[in-house]
Amino acid sequence: MDCFFVSVMIRDRPELKSKAVAVAHTGGTTPSTGIGSSSEISSCSYAAREKGVRAGMPMGHAKELCPELMVLPYDFEAFDEVSDQVYRVFHRLAPVVQAVSCDEAFLELPAGRVATQVRSEILERTCCPCSAGAGSSILLARLATKRAKPNGQCQLSQEDALAMLADMPVKELPGVGYKLAERLAQHNITQCRHVQASTQEQLQSLFGNKTGKLLWTFAHGEDTRAVVPYTPRKSLGAEVSWGVRFDDQVGANEFLTKLSGEVAVRLKDQGCKGRTITLSLKRQRQASTLHLWHF
Repeated sequence: MDCFFVSVMIRDRPELKSKAVAVAHTGGTTPSTGIGSSSEISSCSYAAREKGVRAGMPMGHAKELCPELMVLPYDFEAFDEVSDQVYRVFHRLAPVVQAVSCDEAFLELPAGRVATQVRSEILERTCCPCSAGAGSSILLARLATKRAKPNGQCQLSQEDALAMLADMPVKELPGVGYKLAERLAQHNITQCRHVQASTQEQLQSLFGNKTGKLLWTFAHGEDTRAVVPYTPRKSLGAEVSWGVRFDDQVGANEFLTKLSGEVAVRLKDQGCKGRTITLSLKRQRQASTLHLWHF
């Protein structure tokens, strides 16, 4: 789906279709509000992106870049409703569906059933635009979707993918996180073209057999991963990053108690018991150029 939260919020507000719009915890529907706010942008329209606004950006900085930005609140009931409608279309048209998020999935479509039908039915049912990418593998489909946005569709061959991959940062490859990207950069490998110029053996000698092989195959547009309709859960948790700003220890304790209670409810619903408890604390990286009030 394209700008999922924003698309849901403005589907009944045609006057905002071409405007710079964002969804966040706080802000307001008038352009003058939000300056100095530490709230973060969750989703933003393409008109807002043209002004430099991005998801995860502090509200104050977003308003500096785009003073006319219209900020709408979350409506989780609407998000759930539209997500359910989208997945109903997926499961009706595709025999195998691998859920990625509330608005994204991989589909194995039978011959003769094309992305056009999927997109048209989703638009008809939800009034929200979506993009679709088709390819012979998960990697190619994802790359094709990136090229198709916004509100389009694209089919990508492996030959076309090689050229597209060459200009892509290596950190955007599957499995390349912050730590691995740092290690790659230490060897002057920042673009996929740098991986393509290396042999698989060279990469394996630097990063290990498994990681080196994955880097080489993904950078060459090869992907043998299968679309899996269901994967057993390995963990269960709860995380909140928007609207969480504490002024004192009392507020932090109350929040932690409520969050722990939510995890307990989810464990009970799934009939599970916990063996290990993990608490994640988000901190600002030293290299970050924007001050995010994460504690």
